[in-house]
Amino acid sequence: MKLLLHTCCAPCSVYCIKELRSEGIEPTLFWYNPNIHPYAEYKARRDCLREYAKLVKVELLEEDAYGLDEFVCNVYDKLTTRCEDYCYPKRLRAAFEFAKTHGFDAISTTLLYSIYQKHEYIDDLMTGLAEEYGVEFVYRDFREGWQEGQDEARRIGLYMQKYCGCVFSEEESGLGRELGRKMKKAGISPTNANVRRVIEKGKVDNLVKPELLQDVIQQEFFQE
Repeated sequence: MKLLLHTCCAPCSVYCIKELRSEGIEPTLFWYNPNIHPYAEYKARRDCLREYAKLVKVELLEEDAYGLDEFVCNVYDKLTTRCEDYCYPKRLRAAFEFAKTHGFDAISTTLLYSIYQKHEYIDDLMTGLAEEYGVEFVYRDFREGWQEGQDEARRIGLYMQKYCGCVFSEEESGLGRELGRKMKKAGISPTNANVRRVIEKGKVDNLVKPELLQDVIQQEFFQE
């Protein structure tokens, strides 16, 4: 099987490569992630993947495109649905086109590894794209190896990013960390669901600055 593995970053590829190789599948990595911003972050993730590919002796092919302008033009009016409306389709359709054009008969993605991605949506999207392009979609629930992959990535010193990729996810990640500290101080469990709840409420009320979100916490958790 000639398989193209769309790869969002080096840490997410660790377990995926290991698991596929254990099945006798030698993946070829494919870098196409124009949703990663700013450029310093894009370059850090791309260059780390290049070095890791050399380390584990896996082929890496690239569509090296930094796409901030195009990204903003396509998501400015749908920020809350940007992942489904743009990020996933843009990258994965490009991966299928690349696979079809370059003679790959199968495709998968490291997005199926992250416990933070919209797993079921990605599965459905790639199933449809596989039918459209006539390229087999190799589905694996790589999330089973989440901790193993993270531990190995840290052990070998890979660059560990702090947010999904785009400028808006960077904002949410920063707000989430700040909220976590505030929620702990207020005696509230800073679970992902609670943090998202406060961030979304804060955005509705235009209170997205960390110093103002304490008011939102009070509104959400301490109402009479």
